Amino acid sequence: MPSAEAGSEAARACPLCRARRSRVISSGQEGILFLRCPGCDVGYWEDLWDEERVRGHYHAYYSPAGAWDDPITRSRYESILARMERFRPPGRILDVGCGAGQFLAVAESRGWRGTGLEVSRSALDLLKQRRGAQFQVMETTLQELDLPEGSFDAVTLFEVLEHLDQPVELLRRAAALLKEGGLLYLTTPNLNSLSRRLLGGRWRVIAPEHRCLFSPASIRQALEKARVRPIEMRTKNLDLPEIFSKLRGLRTALHPTHQDSNSQRFRRAVEHSPWLQTLKRTTNGLLSLWGGGDTIELLAVKRG
Repeated sequence: MPSAEAGSEAARACPLCRARRSRVISSGQEGILFLRCPGCDVGYWEDLWDEERVRGHYHAYYSPAGAWDDPITRSRYESILARMERFRPPGRILDVGCGAGQFLAVAESRGWRGTGLEVSRSALDLLKQRRGAQFQVMETTLQELDLPEGSFDAVTLFEVLEHLDQPVELLRRAAALLKEGGLLYLTTPNLNSLSRRLLGGRWRVIAPEHRCLFSPASIRQALEKARVRPIEMRTKNLDLPEIFSKLRGLRTALHPTHQDSNSQRFRRAVEHSPWLQTLKRTTNGLLSLWGGGDTIELLAVKRG
Protein backbone atom coordinates (compact mmCIF):
# COMPACT_ATOMS: atom_id res chain seq x y z
CA MET A 1 0.00 0.00 0.00
CA PRO A 2 1.47 3.39 -0.91
CA SER A 3 2.15 5.75 1.98
CA ALA A 4 0.83 9.30 1.99
CA GLU A 5 3.31 12.11 2.59
CA ALA A 6 2.36 15.34 4.37
CA GLY A 7 0.05 17.31 2.13
CA SER A 8 -0.03 14.57 -0.51
CA GLU A 9 -2.68 12.27 -2.00
CA ALA A 10 -3.92 9.89 0.71
CA ALA A 11 -4.12 6.14 0.20
CA ARG A 12 -7.86 6.28 0.88
CA ALA A 13 -10.50 8.98 1.08
CA CYS A 14 -11.33 10.82 4.30
CA PRO A 15 -14.22 8.97 6.01
CA LEU A 16 -16.14 12.22 6.49
CA CYS A 17 -15.65 14.52 3.49
CA ARG A 18 -14.18 11.95 1.05
CA ALA A 19 -11.22 14.22 0.17
CA ARG A 20 -7.88 12.55 -0.53
CA ARG A 21 -5.51 15.32 0.53
CA SER A 22 -3.98 14.61 3.95
CA ARG A 23 -1.21 15.31 6.46
CA VAL A 24 0.71 12.63 8.35
CA ILE A 25 0.38 12.64 12.15
CA SER A 26 1.99 9.31 13.04
CA SER A 27 3.29 6.03 11.67
CA GLY A 28 2.10 2.72 13.08
CA GLN A 29 2.98 -0.91 12.58
CA GLU A 30 4.40 -1.90 9.18
CA GLY A 31 4.71 1.79 8.28
CA ILE A 32 0.94 2.32 8.04
CA LEU A 33 0.22 6.02 8.50
CA PHE A 34 -2.26 7.88 10.67
CA LEU A 35 -3.50 10.81 8.57
CA ARG A 36 -5.37 14.03 9.17
CA CYS A 37 -7.72 15.60 6.65
CA PRO A 38 -6.94 19.35 6.36
CA GLY A 39 -10.45 20.02 5.05
CA CYS A 40 -12.72 18.55 7.72
CA ASP A 41 -10.21 17.86 10.52
CA VAL A 42 -10.70 14.08 10.85
CA GLY A 43 -7.84 11.73 11.70
CA TYR A 44 -7.81 8.21 10.25
CA TRP A 45 -5.54 5.29 9.36
CA GLU A 46 -4.69 4.81 5.71
CA ASP A 47 -5.59 1.09 5.76
CA LEU A 48 -9.00 -0.56 6.32
CA TRP A 49 -9.95 -3.35 8.74
CA ASP A 50 -12.21 -6.08 7.37
CA GLU A 51 -15.01 -7.63 9.46
CA GLU A 52 -12.95 -10.68 10.40
CA ARG A 53 -10.14 -8.54 11.82
CA VAL A 54 -12.56 -6.35 13.74
CA ARG A 55 -14.31 -9.27 15.44
CA GLY A 56 -11.02 -11.05 16.12
CA HIS A 57 -9.55 -7.98 17.79
CA TYR A 58 -12.48 -7.41 20.16
CA HIS A 59 -13.30 -11.00 21.16
CA ALA A 60 -10.88 -10.88 24.11
CA TYR A 61 -11.32 -7.16 24.77
CA TYR A 62 -13.00 -7.39 28.19
CA SER A 63 -11.42 -8.72 31.35
CA PRO A 64 -13.29 -10.58 34.13
CA ALA A 65 -11.40 -8.32 36.53
CA GLY A 66 -13.29 -5.28 35.24
CA ALA A 67 -15.37 -3.51 37.86
CA TRP A 68 -19.04 -4.28 37.16
CA ASP A 69 -20.34 -2.29 40.12
CA ASP A 70 -17.73 0.47 40.14
CA PRO A 71 -19.41 3.28 42.13
CA ILE A 72 -17.58 6.04 40.24
CA THR A 73 -18.82 4.70 36.91
CA ARG A 74 -22.33 4.18 38.29
CA SER A 75 -22.44 7.80 39.50
CA ARG A 76 -21.31 8.99 36.07
CA TYR A 77 -24.06 6.97 34.37
CA GLU A 78 -26.67 8.32 36.78
CA SER A 79 -25.61 11.86 35.88
CA ILE A 80 -25.75 11.16 32.13
CA LEU A 81 -29.22 9.64 32.34
CA ALA A 82 -30.48 12.51 34.49
CA ARG A 83 -29.34 14.96 31.81
CA MET A 84 -31.06 12.91 29.11
CA GLU A 85 -34.28 12.78 31.12
CA ARG A 86 -34.43 16.58 31.12
CA PHE A 87 -35.26 16.31 27.40
CA ARG A 88 -37.10 12.98 27.22
CA PRO A 89 -38.69 10.69 29.83
CA PRO A 90 -37.44 7.09 30.18
CA GLY A 91 -38.44 4.88 27.27
CA ARG A 92 -36.63 2.40 25.03
CA ILE A 93 -32.86 2.84 24.97
CA LEU A 94 -30.23 1.17 22.78
CA ASP A 95 -26.62 0.94 23.99
CA VAL A 96 -24.27 0.12 21.11
CA GLY A 97 -21.20 -1.80 22.27
CA CYS A 98 -22.74 -2.37 25.71
CA GLY A 99 -19.72 -4.23 27.15
CA ALA A 100 -20.53 -5.83 30.50
CA GLY A 101 -23.85 -3.96 30.66
CA GLN A 102 -23.41 -1.62 33.62
CA PHE A 103 -24.90 1.39 31.82
CA LEU A 104 -28.00 -0.58 30.86
CA ALA A 105 -28.36 -1.85 34.42
CA VAL A 106 -28.32 1.74 35.72
CA ALA A 107 -30.76 2.85 33.00
CA GLU A 108 -33.08 -0.03 33.89
CA SER A 109 -33.08 1.05 37.54
CA ARG A 110 -34.36 4.46 36.40
CA GLY A 111 -37.24 3.07 34.34
CA TRP A 112 -35.65 2.71 30.90
CA ARG A 113 -36.24 -0.44 28.82
CA GLY A 114 -32.83 -1.39 27.52
CA THR A 115 -31.34 -3.23 24.57
CA GLY A 116 -27.62 -3.78 24.21
CA LEU A 117 -25.56 -4.65 21.14
CA GLU A 118 -22.24 -6.44 21.54
CA VAL A 119 -19.93 -8.55 19.35
CA SER A 120 -17.07 -9.18 21.78
CA ARG A 121 -17.11 -12.79 22.98
CA SER A 122 -15.46 -11.82 26.28
CA ALA A 123 -18.15 -9.20 26.96
CA LEU A 124 -20.93 -11.62 26.04
CA ASP A 125 -19.48 -14.18 28.48
CA LEU A 126 -19.54 -11.54 31.24
CA LEU A 127 -23.12 -10.58 30.40
CA LYS A 128 -24.23 -14.19 30.82
CA GLN A 129 -22.99 -14.07 34.41
CA ARG A 130 -25.14 -11.08 35.33
CA ARG A 131 -28.29 -11.84 37.32
CA GLY A 132 -31.41 -9.77 37.84
CA ALA A 133 -31.07 -7.56 34.76
CA GLN A 134 -34.00 -7.47 32.36
CA PHE A 135 -32.37 -5.71 29.42
CA GLN A 136 -31.99 -7.60 26.15
CA VAL A 137 -28.56 -8.22 24.62
CA MET A 138 -28.14 -8.96 20.92
CA GLU A 139 -24.93 -10.34 19.40
CA THR A 140 -24.82 -8.10 16.35
CA THR A 141 -23.59 -4.77 15.04
CA LEU A 142 -25.75 -1.69 14.64
CA GLN A 143 -25.54 -1.95 10.86
CA GLU A 144 -26.82 -5.54 10.99
CA LEU A 145 -29.57 -4.89 13.56
CA ASP A 146 -32.92 -5.98 12.13
CA LEU A 147 -35.37 -3.61 13.84
CA PRO A 148 -37.75 -1.01 12.36
CA GLU A 149 -36.82 2.64 12.11
CA GLY A 150 -38.05 4.76 15.00
CA SER A 151 -37.75 1.92 17.52
CA PHE A 152 -35.93 3.81 20.29
CA ASP A 153 -36.24 6.93 22.40
CA ALA A 154 -32.47 7.10 22.90
CA VAL A 155 -29.28 5.58 21.48
CA THR A 156 -25.94 5.68 23.30
CA LEU A 157 -22.46 5.32 21.81
CA PHE A 158 -19.82 5.22 24.54
CA GLU A 159 -16.39 5.29 22.88
CA VAL A 160 -17.68 3.57 19.73
CA LEU A 161 -17.17 5.93 16.77
CA GLU A 162 -13.38 5.87 16.98
CA HIS A 163 -13.35 2.10 16.42
CA LEU A 164 -14.97 2.36 12.97
CA ASP A 165 -13.52 2.97 9.53
CA GLN A 166 -16.87 4.42 8.35
CA PRO A 167 -18.41 6.17 11.39
CA VAL A 168 -20.84 8.38 9.48
CA GLU A 169 -22.77 5.32 8.29
CA LEU A 170 -23.17 4.20 11.90
CA LEU A 171 -24.44 7.65 12.93
CA ARG A 172 -26.99 7.57 10.13
CA ARG A 173 -28.20 4.13 11.21
CA ALA A 174 -28.42 5.26 14.84
CA ALA A 175 -30.48 8.28 13.79
CA ALA A 176 -32.80 6.10 11.71
CA LEU A 177 -33.55 3.94 14.76
CA LEU A 178 -34.52 6.99 16.83
CA LYS A 179 -38.07 8.25 17.15
CA GLU A 180 -38.71 11.87 16.20
CA GLY A 181 -37.21 13.94 19.00
CA GLY A 182 -35.20 10.95 20.22
CA LEU A 183 -31.81 11.45 21.83
CA LEU A 184 -28.33 10.41 20.74
CA TYR A 185 -25.60 10.46 23.41
CA LEU A 186 -21.99 9.77 22.55
CA THR A 187 -18.43 10.12 23.73
CA THR A 188 -15.34 9.86 21.55
CA PRO A 189 -11.68 10.99 21.83
CA ASN A 190 -10.86 14.55 20.82
CA LEU A 191 -8.21 14.88 18.11
CA ASN A 192 -7.70 18.51 19.17
CA SER A 193 -7.06 17.66 22.82
CA LEU A 194 -4.20 19.17 24.79
CA SER A 195 -2.86 15.63 25.29
CA ARG A 196 -2.59 15.06 21.55
CA ARG A 197 -1.00 18.47 21.01
CA LEU A 198 1.63 17.76 23.68
CA LEU A 199 2.30 14.11 22.88
CA GLY A 200 1.67 13.93 19.13
CA GLY A 201 1.89 10.36 17.88
CA ARG A 202 2.80 9.15 21.39
CA TRP A 203 -0.74 9.86 22.63
CA ARG A 204 -2.14 6.45 23.59
CA VAL A 205 -5.38 7.13 21.69
CA ILE A 206 -3.50 7.06 18.36
CA ALA A 207 -3.59 3.27 18.17
CA PRO A 208 -4.51 0.89 15.32
CA GLU A 209 -7.85 -0.04 16.94
CA HIS A 210 -8.89 3.63 16.90
CA ARG A 211 -9.73 3.88 13.24
CA CYS A 212 -11.07 7.43 13.14
CA LEU A 213 -10.69 10.45 15.47
CA PHE A 214 -12.82 13.60 15.47
CA SER A 215 -12.35 17.18 16.57
CA PRO A 216 -15.31 19.22 17.88
CA ALA A 217 -15.69 20.81 14.44
CA SER A 218 -15.62 17.53 12.52
CA ILE A 219 -18.05 15.73 14.85
CA ARG A 220 -20.54 18.52 14.17
CA GLN A 221 -20.15 17.88 10.44
CA ALA A 222 -20.72 14.16 10.97
CA LEU A 223 -23.90 14.82 12.99
CA GLU A 224 -25.15 17.13 10.25
CA LYS A 225 -24.79 14.31 7.73
CA ALA A 226 -26.77 12.04 10.07
CA ARG A 227 -29.50 14.70 10.53
CA VAL A 228 -29.20 14.99 14.29
CA ARG A 229 -28.73 18.32 16.08
CA PRO A 230 -26.39 18.79 19.05
CA ILE A 231 -28.09 20.28 22.12
CA GLU A 232 -25.20 19.86 24.56
CA MET A 233 -21.54 19.46 23.65
CA ARG A 234 -18.27 19.83 25.54
CA THR A 235 -14.76 18.45 25.80
CA LYS A 236 -13.49 17.22 29.16
CA ASN A 237 -10.72 15.50 31.11
CA LEU A 238 -6.95 15.21 30.81
CA ASP A 239 -4.88 12.12 31.56
CA LEU A 240 -2.23 13.96 33.53
CA PRO A 241 -0.25 10.84 34.59
CA GLU A 242 0.13 9.84 30.93
CA ILE A 243 1.19 13.34 29.88
CA PHE A 244 3.78 13.68 32.64
CA SER A 245 5.25 10.20 32.19
CA LYS A 246 5.59 10.45 28.40
CA LEU A 247 6.98 13.97 28.44
CA ARG A 248 9.63 12.70 30.87
CA GLY A 249 10.34 9.71 28.61
CA LEU A 250 9.09 7.15 31.14
CA ARG A 251 7.48 3.85 30.21
CA THR A 252 4.34 2.73 32.01
CA ALA A 253 3.89 -0.95 32.81
CA LEU A 254 0.09 -0.83 32.65
CA HIS A 255 -2.28 0.60 30.05
CA PRO A 256 -3.96 3.80 31.36
CA THR A 257 -7.37 2.07 31.32
CA HIS A 258 -6.20 -0.75 33.61
CA GLN A 259 -7.71 -0.54 37.10
CA ASP A 260 -4.23 -0.52 38.72
CA SER A 261 -2.62 2.02 36.37
CA ASN A 262 -1.47 5.42 37.57
CA SER A 263 -4.21 7.02 35.47
CA GLN A 264 -6.96 5.03 37.19
CA ARG A 265 -5.43 5.57 40.63
CA PHE A 266 -5.42 9.31 39.96
CA ARG A 267 -9.04 9.13 38.77
CA ARG A 268 -10.10 7.46 42.03
CA ALA A 269 -8.12 9.96 44.09
CA VAL A 270 -9.92 12.85 42.35
CA GLU A 271 -13.34 11.31 42.98
CA HIS A 272 -12.63 11.01 46.71
CA SER A 273 -11.19 14.50 47.26
CA PRO A 274 -13.54 17.52 47.44
CA TRP A 275 -10.81 20.01 46.52
CA LEU A 276 -9.61 17.87 43.60
CA GLN A 277 -13.25 17.61 42.46
CA THR A 278 -13.47 21.40 42.50
CA LEU A 279 -10.21 21.65 40.56
CA LYS A 280 -11.49 19.08 38.05
CA ARG A 281 -14.72 21.01 37.47
CA THR A 282 -12.80 24.24 36.97
CA THR A 283 -10.32 22.57 34.61
CA ASN A 284 -13.08 20.90 32.60
CA GLY A 285 -14.86 24.23 32.28
CA LEU A 286 -11.74 25.79 30.80
CA LEU A 287 -11.08 22.77 28.57
CA SER A 288 -14.62 22.92 27.24
CA LEU A 289 -14.33 26.63 26.42
CA TRP A 290 -11.09 25.98 24.57
CA GLY A 291 -12.09 22.58 23.15
CA GLY A 292 -8.95 20.91 24.54
CA GLY A 293 -10.24 18.05 26.68
CA ASP A 294 -9.35 14.44 25.90
CA THR A 295 -12.99 13.45 25.35
CA ILE A 296 -15.79 14.92 23.25
CA GLU A 297 -19.13 14.41 24.99
CA LEU A 298 -22.38 15.38 23.34
CA LEU A 299 -26.11 14.98 23.48
CA ALA A 300 -28.06 15.42 20.24
CA VAL A 301 -31.69 15.21 19.15
CA LYS A 302 -33.19 13.75 15.99
CA ARG A 303 -34.71 16.50 13.89
CA GLY A 304 -37.45 16.38 11.30
